[in-house]
Order: sequence, then C-alpha cells, then structure tokens
Amino acid sequence: MKEYSGVKFQVIFQEKIITNAHQIDKLKNWGKQLSKLGFIPHYRNEQEPDRLSSAGNLSFRMNKEFVITASYSDLSNLRDEDFIHIKGVDLRQKKIWVNGKREPSSETMLHYSIYQKRNDINAIFHGHSTKLLNNCKRLGLKSTLYEAQYGSLELVNSVLEVLEDENFLIIKNHGFLSFGRNITKAGENTLNIYRRLEEIT
Repeated sequence: MKEYSGVKFQVIFQEKIITNAHQIDKLKNWGKQLSKLGFIPHYRNEQEPDRLSSAGNLSFRMNKEFVITASYSDLSNLRDEDFIHIKGVDLRQKKIWVNGKREPSSETMLHYSIYQKRNDINAIFHGHSTKLLNNCKRLGLKSTLYEAQYGSLELVNSVLEVLEDENFLIIKNHGFLSFGRNITKAGENTLNIYRRLEEIT
C-alpha cells in the first residue's frame, strides 16, 4: 500500500457543525470492530503525534449527500470531530464542499462516485488487509482490473468499471470495499468475508 500523504483535492469549508448522532455512533462502533479484526491497519499520525491514524474510511448516505470519516482519523477511536458532511463534489475540478472541522478522507471522490452510480448503496466501508488481498481469488471475490493510486480519479474509474451489483469488492493491490443498504449491512458483509477468510487460512 502506497504511503499516505494526504488528500488530493481542494476542500472548501462551509459550516463547522454536523448532526446525525445516531448514524455516527454506529460508524464509531464498526470502526472499533473492523480495527479489532485487523481490517483497518494503523500508522503514525503526522498531524497529531499522540494519536494513531487508520488506513481506511467509513461513510453513510444522508439524502443526496453523505457523511465520511476525516483524513488521518483513528477508526478504532473515532471522535465527533472525525466526521465530515460532504455537501458537494466537483470531480472535474477536484473540489469538495464540506461541513466539519477537518479534511475528509482521501477517498471521498470514490465514495461520492459509488453513491452516484448505485442508489441501493447507503453505506460504504473501505479497509485494508494483506491476508485478504492474498486470498481474494480463493474466496471468489471480484477485483478491479488494474492498480491505481489512492485518492485518484483513476482509482475511482477502476472501481466503477466493475461495480455492477456487487456488495463487496477488492481494489487491486490496495484494499477492499463493502457496501450495504444501511450501515449494519455494510458491516455484516465485512464480517462474513472475515469469517470465510479465517476458514481458509
């Protein structure tokens, strides 16, 4: 996995406050669970040296917009300020309008594009597991066809090309995506893959 160096788009901040505490609490709980499973690796946080950061991100749809975890978040210990409300996205100009206090995840353009293409998806989990990548073919999991840099439009396009009606995808040499009609379903999809992985390794 390529070393993380921040977002690759311009963030335009609007308001600092976001709401929807019930859904946010659900993402906090799933962040802890996925971290315990080893599906969310951690690394040193360059912005806050006393905290870790996670290689992964979580989001849920909110009407025509969505809420996503912030860049450099620790998914095992999410705070209210680690959630960003995405108000608008311009893929061509790589501009994102947000409510919140921090920059959104580097994969915000990916989440936006998936929500635009699939009306049935209302939650997206993105994580990383070397063991899962090494065994994805044995599990029969669909994968993107080529490798692309994180946070790039090339990665977005690689996912959209194979998205179809899948509820779990491998991003080639990168990580995984789990989709659900709600947050619980996206989490349960991930747990199901974890159990299947444990059975064969």
